[in-house]
Amino acid sequence: MSFFFKLFKNTETIETPQPTVVDNFSETEGVLLVEDIFSIMGKGVVLSGKVLSGGITVGFSHPDGVEVRGIEQFNKGFNTAMQGDQVGVLINLKDKELAQIFVEENNNQVKFNKA
Repeated sequence: MSFFFKLFKNTETIETPQPTVVDNFSETEGVLLVEDIFSIMGKGVVLSGKVLSGGITVGFSHPDGVEVRGIEQFNKGFNTAMQGDQVGVLINLKDKELAQIFVEENNNQVKFNKA
C-alpha cells in the first residue's frame, strides 16, 4: 500500500466551499456612497466610492436620468458591484461640475435603480 493511498484513505471527503451571498444584495437597486469624482477624457465622469447596500449593475439609472455605463474595480471591468465593493462607476454625464451638483443634491449617496 502506497503512502498516498494511506493518506487519502483516512481522510474524509473534502467539501468545496460554497459562494457566500451578501445579505442585502438586490438585483433591482443599489446605493453608492460617493467619495470622489473624476473626469476621464474620452470616457466621461467616474464616481468613486463604496456600495452601501444592494447591488449596482451596468444599465441601472437614477430617476434624474443619470445612467451607469461601466463599473471598474482595481483596473478590471465588471458588470455588477455588490454591497461592500469599492468601485468606480462610469456615468453618462460629460461634465464634472454637473456630476458634483448631482452628487451634492443626493447627499453623497446616489441610489441607482434597474432601468
